[in-house]
Amino acid sequence: MARKNLNHDLIIHSAGDANNPSLRINNASSSTYNHSIESFNSNLTSGETELILVGKEGSTKNSGYIGYYWHAAGSDDNYITIGHWSANHLLKVYGSGSVVASTNMQAPIFYDSDNTGRYVNPDVKLELK
Repeated sequence: MARKNLNHDLIIHSAGDANNPSLRINNASSSTYNHSIESFNSNLTSGETELILVGKEGSTKNSGYIGYYWHAAGSDDNYITIGHWSANHLLKVYGSGSVVASTNMQAPIFYDSDNTGRYVNPDVKLELK
């Protein structure tokens, strides 16, 4: 199929379900990084976020998103973000690799990535120094 540029919104009304989605993209590429979707906004200015939303509807906590917060070109302060409609940036992954949760992160045990023999198990009494 030839590429077609659309200069207007594309709206799809459909009854998608399992193995029969409203929109399916089958990428036949096979390489290190296969790009099925690229969503860019060249007009972002510092402090703005580009979002892809999924959910029931566009209202408070009825949809969630994955997005991209832009601070500056090539900046480690740019980040990928996960949030809900009206509960923004709950999880941030920065260009430097740092991960920040805006509330809490829970797990039964936390391991040191350089030495899995070192860990924190909050279920036992411990003192961190």
